[in-house]
Amino acid sequence: MIRKVYFYGCDDCKVVVREYPDKSAPKNLGWAVAHDGKTCYCPACALRHRSTGCKGVKSNQSGQQIKIV
Repeated sequence: MIRKVYFYGCDDCKVVVREYPDKSAPKNLGWAVAHDGKTCYCPACALRHRSTGCKGVKSNQSGQQIKIV
């Protein structure tokens, strides 16, 4: 029997590597995966890489949303 396994490694911290039985499992568990599947981030790093816009990641922010008063 041939079993297909997908390996996902975090492109930010380079430490976390997990394997999943299908492509939808990591997204359900909080991983941020690009549309092409080449770039992915673990749940701990995913918050900083979601909705970054055209200027990319800003490393000096804590990953929280800015409140406009």
